[in-house]
Amino acid sequence: LTRPEADVRWRVLRCSELAADSSLTGLITPFAEADEAQVRVHAYRALGRIPSDASLEAVLAGSESHDLFRGRDNTRVRIAACGALGRLGPLALAEPAAAAPEDVSARLIAAAGSSDPFLSEAALAAMARFVADAPLPPEAAAQESLLPVWRIRMARAAGSHLDKPHVGVRAAAAAAYAATRGAGAAETLVELLDTEDAPRPLAALLRAVSRFHPDPASLLVHYAEIDFPTDFGESARPVL
Repeated sequence: LTRPEADVRWRVLRCSELAADSSLTGLITPFAEADEAQVRVHAYRALGRIPSDASLEAVLAGSESHDLFRGRDNTRVRIAACGALGRLGPLALAEPAAAAPEDVSARLIAAAGSSDPFLSEAALAAMARFVADAPLPPEAAAQESLLPVWRIRMARAAGSHLDKPHVGVRAAAAAAYAATRGAGAAETLVELLDTEDAPRPLAALLRAVSRFHPDPASLLVHYAEIDFPTDFGESARPVL
């Protein structure tokens, strides 16, 4: 990592990504602000697999300078940052927190709003991972105001992507909306089941309903009994 060649550095970071070693954190963190896109991408990926306060702080700091990159490089760097924030975000919910959850959520919301569907999908997937293990009070199902403000904002951002034209975005939005809103998302998810006809988002909706609907068995049995087409084109429902 001390070599001057970027082609060497990103390959070493790739090794660190595949075989995470916390003793390397101090060496990797400076590359979260690297000027070379490939180096920064692999730095983010490596840090995302080393859960520590330093890793999260480095990714958040790097996210401040994404405007340094243009075109495809900008998208690749931001997707890698989203992946790392999804993995490291739970550290912002711990005590003591490595960073404010608002800092993580704000970056993911901004990325989800991108016109690039692949970046949007990555950000929504990161939202779901970020809050996956954060419990919600049962009362929050009926009263959104019981949720933290940063979580309300993420839920609303995810909900705004449920009708996007890109199937990957819709699928990720269904998972993110369910994860961030919890049982309060059930009614909306059920309504979407009657209108969605693409395999990926439909599968995501069914998984979300199975987790958050108060009586999922009676609802899902209807879909289990349907003789779905075996053609997995974009307009076909999948066979369950």
